[in-house]
Amino acid sequence: MSTVNEKLHLAQQILGYQFMDTQLLRSAITHPSAVKNKPVTAGYERLEFLGDSVVGFLVADEIYRKFPDIDEGGLTRLKVSIISGETLSKVAHERGFEDIIIMGLSEKLAVEFIDIDDNALFVHNNESVIGHPEHF
Repeated sequence: MSTVNEKLHLAQQILGYQFMDTQLLRSAITHPSAVKNKPVTAGYERLEFLGDSVVGFLVADEIYRKFPDIDEGGLTRLKVSIISGETLSKVAHERGFEDIIIMGLSEKLAVEFIDIDDNALFVHNNESVIGHPEHF
């Protein structure tokens, strides 16, 4: 089992970026189950909210420029398919995000022993790291 500092170090290696404020990075990789009864800023949910918007904007901008002849409906369908949970989960797995998530015991047990579909977990984490304020 990795320590929090090891997870922070690995997260920075995966992202190829050295964070000045590792507390914000810690929040970005911390599942809500690990911070019950702590301030909302301790987990990744607020950063995930911001990351959702950033990912949506970046994808919309890219497809808008690449596909000048597609109408709004087509662009929307394309954007939705690109930012789907399945796509973001695949990216998270490929980058090794499952090794950096700080989870509470209940979530660890669910992922390890119940064999739940953990795609949503990795999607939320991926978006929260993207939403990290140091990226702006």
